[in-house]
Amino acid sequence: MSINSTIFGQIISFIIFVFLCMKYVWPPLISMIEDRKKKISDDLTSIKLAKMKLKISKEKIKKEIINAKLEAKLIIENASQYKLKLLNAAVFEAKIKKNRIIEEAYSKINLRKKYVEKELRKKIITLVMLASEKVIQCSMDTDKDNKIVNKIISTL
Repeated sequence: MSINSTIFGQIISFIIFVFLCMKYVWPPLISMIEDRKKKISDDLTSIKLAKMKLKISKEKIKKEIINAKLEAKLIIENASQYKLKLLNAAVFEAKIKKNRIIEEAYSKINLRKKYVEKELRKKIITLVMLASEKVIQCSMDTDKDNKIVNKIISTL
């Protein structure tokens, strides 16, 4: 056996080995590589989609936050206006109640005043009658009459 025949045998063995590898080993390896490549590509696409969805979600959340802030501001403004209406209504009712109480007090004061005036008239009439009786009982002397009248006036 010469080196040439050994080399030739090895070349034929190598060619058969390569042929068998290409026929039975290479296709599954290529298939696995292609599947892996496809999976990586799908994953990258999925990641890009997820990033886009995340970006859209963030923008949507920002818009919702802005809308919520606007709604809160509107609610606060409405509450403030409602509070002012309630306060104004309460002030108005308080003024009406105050005026009614004052009118009732004036009415009571006027009734009391009329009562006191009536009682005072009765007392004055009584005093005048008493004074008149004393004047009549005493002589018709003007000096005495003046003294009695002055005395009655001083008691009033």
